Amino acid sequence: MNRLEKERSLYLRQHAGNPVHWFAWSEEAFESAKRLNRPVFLSIGYSSCHWCHVMERECFEDTEVAGLLNNSFVSVKVDREERPDVDGVFMLVAQAVTGRGGWPLSVFLTPEGLPFFVATYIPKTTRHQMPGMLQLLPRISDLWRDNPELIKQEAKRIYRAIKASQKGMPPEDLASDLAERLVEELKGLFDNSYGGFGNTAKFPMAGNLLFLLKWFSEKRDSQVGGFLLKTLRAMALGGIRDHVGGGFHRYTVDRYWRVPHFEKMLYDQAMLLEVYSRAYKEFKDILYREIALEIVGFVEREFASEQGPFYTSLDADVDGKEGGYYLWRKDEIRRILPESLQDVFFEAFFITDEGNYLDESTGKRTGYNILYLTESYDIAKRAALKEALRILFDARIKNTAPLKDTKVLTDHNGFMISALCVAAKILEKSGLVEIAERAAMFFADEFSIKGSLFHCYYDGQGKVNGMLDDYAAMARAMLDLYEITGKADHLRQAQLLTEKTIELFYSEEKGTFSAFQPDPFLIDLEVEPYDAVVPSGCSIMMENLIRISEISSSSAFRRIAKRYVKALSSRLNRSPQQYVYAVKALLYEPLFP
Repeated sequence: MNRLEKERSLYLRQHAGNPVHWFAWSEEAFESAKRLNRPVFLSIGYSSCHWCHVMERECFEDTEVAGLLNNSFVSVKVDREERPDVDGVFMLVAQAVTGRGGWPLSVFLTPEGLPFFVATYIPKTTRHQMPGMLQLLPRISDLWRDNPELIKQEAKRIYRAIKASQKGMPPEDLASDLAERLVEELKGLFDNSYGGFGNTAKFPMAGNLLFLLKWFSEKRDSQVGGFLLKTLRAMALGGIRDHVGGGFHRYTVDRYWRVPHFEKMLYDQAMLLEVYSRAYKEFKDILYREIALEIVGFVEREFASEQGPFYTSLDADVDGKEGGYYLWRKDEIRRILPESLQDVFFEAFFITDEGNYLDESTGKRTGYNILYLTESYDIAKRAALKEALRILFDARIKNTAPLKDTKVLTDHNGFMISALCVAAKILEKSGLVEIAERAAMFFADEFSIKGSLFHCYYDGQGKVNGMLDDYAAMARAMLDLYEITGKADHLRQAQLLTEKTIELFYSEEKGTFSAFQPDPFLIDLEVEPYDAVVPSGCSIMMENLIRISEISSSSAFRRIAKRYVKALSSRLNRSPQQYVYAVKALLYEPLFP
């Protein structure tokens, strides 16, 4: 029996029709595994993930695969956005065991919840030396039947090895050249030809860009300035940006920023709104201002809820086709655009009959085109291109739109509220403050009534206890609102949220914050507070404590801030790139006398 039909998560409900007998993450699932003496198959993904959809079509909708799972396993489906604690722990295991991670994440567990085999996407049948589900499931099932102790011993070995590796390092003095070392590390990753970091797939890595913008603002480092201009322009012109409807896709599969995976995430819009607003402040390029306001327009149109907070994401796929909403055939564009705009548009966006969009797996042309530019145009051509894009937008909105995940995530909303405050100040757009305050009031009211926050909300109803990221991001959002409005109530909310964060997550003994509240079925591995595409709750708390201690002259916040910096000092000194937001928070803030 599939038990996902009544779940609130869109991702879980997408799997409610699978022939797999899915459980949600629950006591019932693990009690069933113990009662039946079966291993657990845990599948973690999210609603806008292209490869999650691929694995569903290949495996979870397949009756043969479903039969193997139903007969020998207890299958558990998790929405990584709803349960970042579960995802964080098992992504840590994946990276420790295999050296890589990603989604969908596929983990086999003992009935007690200890992992013994981990992978990401698994095809139905063996492909390119990657074992398929039809081969892997019988092997694991047979081994569990014939020698379960061997599997349990392997699971304990993995757990103990990771646990042993998590012994804390003794605190030390923070390196005086921490920022300089981080700059040099990032310079070593610069793609000086095409912008961005590394020479393969390209993620915006907003944290790196925000740190470098702050560094450039103070040091006027010409190498950093040139890199920022190249990167910001490459993203602005490339296919990672939706030139028709605004906003950015999550990343590109190529080095040139042209071919994206097409999901659109609220957190990316928030991070890049801040990036382009701050870039406009530094470089005064009108394009950056336009992009920042374009992001706001997209978010208002697609992600703003009636209650004020923002939704989570738009799917990559439409009707089973990745990017179907964003790709164009040349003859389709010819039918839509007036003849006077066609030639300049085709030339600017490299539109061809064969298509400039290549199939990712075969490298063959598909007949479809992704819109990207490689250069800017004079005013006359820019006006023509803008008019053409407006006409294409009016045509596109009549098509089947990507599915929208309407859950509200507290931490991602905190990121967007903060970004709107930054944009409002730099772009001198007071209306953005009103949008930010409207969203913030939903969470302020929730906190006032319940004395706590949930991690996610469905139609205004909370689910899953709030985590460090949620409290930290919302406290920062309230601080940002206070600084731009001067309203004492926002400062009071920031202080109350910070006090609650300390109550729930701070260890006086260690001087550090834990990422999650305990879960009885989740193994007790500590998720490293690395900064990734978004800041970790630990880095945000470091920033919050520094700011609040300065604003309020609170000796309690100041003491915790000093202890926390000291506790993380060894990690920061050894790996500043993994804590880029924390280093940024420390860069020019007044440290403690």
